[in-house]
Amino acid sequence: QKRISARISKIQKYYKRPTELFARFVEALYIDNEAVKLIAPNASKRFFELLEHNYYKELKFVIKSIAI
Repeated sequence: QKRISARISKIQKYYKRPTELFARFVEALYIDNEAVKLIAPNASKRFFELLEHNYYKELKFVIKSIAI
């Protein structure tokens, strides 16, 4: 039981990291852009604003290549 609880805690910490959340957000944009815009409109709007202002540098070219 203790081992299982420790593993669950470790996994939860991993998925709550800002970098992991951002990676999951970008992955979701790649998979289903429209669904992400419906689920998280403010995050999507801010992401695309920052993308247009070259905040993410190379990521802009990746996003453009998958035609989002």
